[in-house]
Amino acid sequence: MQVIIRPVANPEREIDLTERLVSAIAEELWRLYGGNEQLNWLEAERHLTQIVGHAKRKARRTRAHEPRAGRVPARPAKRAGAAAARRSLGLAA
Repeated sequence: MQVIIRPVANPEREIDLTERLVSAIAEELWRLYGGNEQLNWLEAERHLTQIVGHAKRKARRTRAHEPRAGRVPARPAKRAGAAAARRSLGLAA
């Protein structure tokens, strides 16, 4: 798993942030809970994998709700006015 970004100022350039992010998480684990360097690193990798996986699933769900190219979105149903609703219920208009 890699976390790679492309800066807006230079979109052709890729920056791999994976090691820096794992390091930041491992350092925070050590600062808050102590432990040893290797175990904190492994735990940090696991947390980053979960974070990235969650973001990917969320992005997939968001894309699933976007209209696809070439498809015309369905028109929403028209709402009947209040008078029409009263008539359909047999109430006075």
